Amino acid sequence: MAQAFYSLDGPRPLSTGQRIWMGALVVCYALIVIAAFTAAPVQWQPLPAIALAHALLAAFICGVTSLLMVGHARSTGRRGYLMVAGTFGYMTGVLLFFPLVFPGAVIGDDRLLGSVQSAVDLYYSWHFAFPIGIAVSAWMIDNDRRTHRRPSLARKDMWGAALAPLAGILLTVLLATLPLDPLPDLVESDGTKTAVALLLDAVLIAICVGCVVVTLYCSRSGALIGRWLTALALLTLGEAIVNLNAVDRFSAGWYLSRFL
Repeated sequence: MAQAFYSLDGPRPLSTGQRIWMGALVVCYALIVIAAFTAAPVQWQPLPAIALAHALLAAFICGVTSLLMVGHARSTGRRGYLMVAGTFGYMTGVLLFFPLVFPGAVIGDDRLLGSVQSAVDLYYSWHFAFPIGIAVSAWMIDNDRRTHRRPSLARKDMWGAALAPLAGILLTVLLATLPLDPLPDLVESDGTKTAVALLLDAVLIAICVGCVVVTLYCSRSGALIGRWLTALALLTLGEAIVNLNAVDRFSAGWYLSRFL
């Protein structure tokens, strides 16, 4: 098996200076989240093109990240990198489909597919899948390191990493665009959140907090991959907190959460 050109999971204890800088960055990000949360309910001018631009840019970044993680998994034989790749692969597919169901993103004030609930269904699907995938990835990488698992990937591992995200994308899109939507309503006709959506926001924050705890624990060796996954978990938590106070579509929180 080829050796990885650059190890992401090797122990790299943080120096005192690095700890100070990372702590300062976390504090700064927390202040930004607090400011965004406070401003979140304010209604801004509707710009559906932001949803299109955000979805396409995020899909591109996720797609590239997924391919890079597949390459690193093949080089190192670590299963956790395949889980990271699958998580970002799922994100790529859902994000690419998102503009087709978002009102005004592609054509006028209408959508190409789905119903008024479809865009919100997809939004929550990737926001729940991402922190869960990140936490599982961190645990797998840390568990392989602790148990000294011999680095190796079978063909079924590679196929599973490709087919599982694809199946998830197809199932998510199908449920979100069925004519008779089996999922509960998450937004009213005017774009405001329903009680179910508010409950999902609270549950999402709890999951994101759990993700931060897991990734922090799994990054105790100082490995670069652990630090990166922890940073992603913190960013996801910040976005979820701001979204909690974003009362409806095109509010300040709706816009700001896409930049956090």
